[in-house]
Amino acid sequence: AYDKLVEDPVRDTIDAPDRLRLWAFDARYEDRRSLPPYAFLADGSDDVQELIGVLLWHDPDWDVRRKSDKLSVGYYFVYRWQGSTRSEVYIHSVAWDLQLGLKGSSLSLFTAGELLGIFGSTRGIKLGGSCTDSDGDGATDLCNRVDANILGGVARFGVTDERRWRATLELGYSSGDPDLTRIPNRELTARALHSSYRVGMLLYRVAVGGRAALALGQDLEPLWPRGGVWNSRYLWPTARFTPLPGVHVDAGVLLAWADELDGLVYVLPEGGRDERTCGLLDGDCFLGWEADLALRFRWGEQERMMWDWEAALMRAGAALSQPGRERGLMEPWLWTVQSRVGFRF
Repeated sequence: AYDKLVEDPVRDTIDAPDRLRLWAFDARYEDRRSLPPYAFLADGSDDVQELIGVLLWHDPDWDVRRKSDKLSVGYYFVYRWQGSTRSEVYIHSVAWDLQLGLKGSSLSLFTAGELLGIFGSTRGIKLGGSCTDSDGDGATDLCNRVDANILGGVARFGVTDERRWRATLELGYSSGDPDLTRIPNRELTARALHSSYRVGMLLYRVAVGGRAALALGQDLEPLWPRGGVWNSRYLWPTARFTPLPGVHVDAGVLLAWADELDGLVYVLPEGGRDERTCGLLDGDCFLGWEADLALRFRWGEQERMMWDWEAALMRAGAALSQPGRERGLMEPWLWTVQSRVGFRF
């Protein structure tokens, strides 16, 4: 596949009568938009373009033991570039989804996950200093060149009794950066997993996401986690019990540790710490724990109607909150109760 993102914006202008929005059909301000048809395609230096390749094996009839058995394995590749920022990005992703029934039992084992790597370079991110002509070619509107070396992944393992219960252990990782503000910062290793992939209700979507956005500021807004897993590794056991058709009870406990102890976002130990790389279960790098509980109702044709009640309680760890320290969360305890009604299309 090939994809191209272009823009030809309609602008607001201060000197417009009554400060009205200027639209393309208003002849008085026709110079605000491209006049020849498709003229906005001519200047492509700021356009983002990409080539996409997918290799997928999906077997819907892989019924080794029962109808619920499934097998999917795939590879996804993206080459993305933008001339104005001299960006070239290469994205590699491998994903799988496997479920297999156990012989002589109603149980099934399953595993699913994705491993990804983002590589390349860009001069469009204000990282570790001002945007200057670092290469001596007169392009003063470009930032210092930054090379991407970002790794991430999620893996699930579990067992299910189809209509009655399911137990899952999920492991996740997103590579971090020890200091995003170092000058010059020539390598970008911290990038959140996609925010649509939601882990827990508070730890990433509220605590880490809020702290990172506040610390990184507007200059580094493209690097905000926005609720995604960022600069950390996590362990997330969950379980689902279905006492009645269309009624589900979900519970889980989330534990997370920082990958790199970036003092801009996380709280450094009292007296500092020479080594920013975190060990597997390093107490200084503990982000905290979160307990989640949900009651979900599904009804109607193919259970398209839904009504959920969810609650979560979180206790921040040393990397997010320490008594008497100004940096970090002001309150170590967070909680939420949420309810929603929806229709699934």
